[in-house]
Amino acid sequence: MYEISYQLNSPNCIAEAVEDDLIVINLFSGKYYNMQGAAVHAWHALLNGAKPSQLLNANDWTEAEEQAFRHFLQLLVDESLIVAHARTINTELPLTILINDETSSFKVEVFTDMEEMLKLDPIHDADADIGWPHKQ
Repeated sequence: MYEISYQLNSPNCIAEAVEDDLIVINLFSGKYYNMQGAAVHAWHALLNGAKPSQLLNANDWTEAEEQAFRHFLQLLVDESLIVAHARTINTELPLTILINDETSSFKVEVFTDMEEMLKLDPIHDADADIGWPHKQ
């Protein structure tokens, strides 16, 4: 898990930066995720080819921060947001990630309130008499 590179689990997932936040949507599960700060920087580093072990070695994180990063990585893999990929790292990629607030380092908010809507299939769930997709 720490010695491999990752990529976005596309086409099942999409990601978009909005100001200082990163929003990732898993179209398969219907969950969406909000990341800020160190989580956004780690996400970009991972998707640009950095191996988790490289990030752990390049940063002088406390034990709690390292544990938070490991939990963050596990969440990304468990939620199928990223998948293993054979890629070489961009040598110009900065591997240092500064953490300003230990309590929110690598924090990912998970939202499930739109699961049903994101899982709708507007083509196949439509009914000739009813029209727009409806819940079965």
